Amino acid sequence: MLSHVVKKLLDDVTGLSFRPVHDSEAFYILKPLERGVINRDVLEVRIISSDFDNLEVLRANVECLISFNKDNNRLVDDYSLRFALSGGGILPLHDFNLYDSSQFLTVTWFKKER
Repeated sequence: MLSHVVKKLLDDVTGLSFRPVHDSEAFYILKPLERGVINRDVLEVRIISSDFDNLEVLRANVECLISFNKDNNRLVDDYSLRFALSGGGILPLHDFNLYDSSQFLTVTWFKKER
């Protein structure tokens, strides 16, 4: 499933343990945009931390998923994925004791047939 592949990629690039539900410091939400031979989803990546500097490093790590070259799809578990950044930012929470980072990526993908 695409959700498992996304979790694996996010865990690998950040060293965190992502979950698909909003009950932890690192979670993601996948929303389908388009279905066909080539599929598109919006991926929302959220990280909550008290360390702003570390949060910036984690955001940069997530941005390493972005595909800049047309031939650079990521191949994971029979999925071919391409990521593009489409928005996001950091908001302070609880009088600057926590920071909430959100990044929105468009994922263009297809599953390879075996």
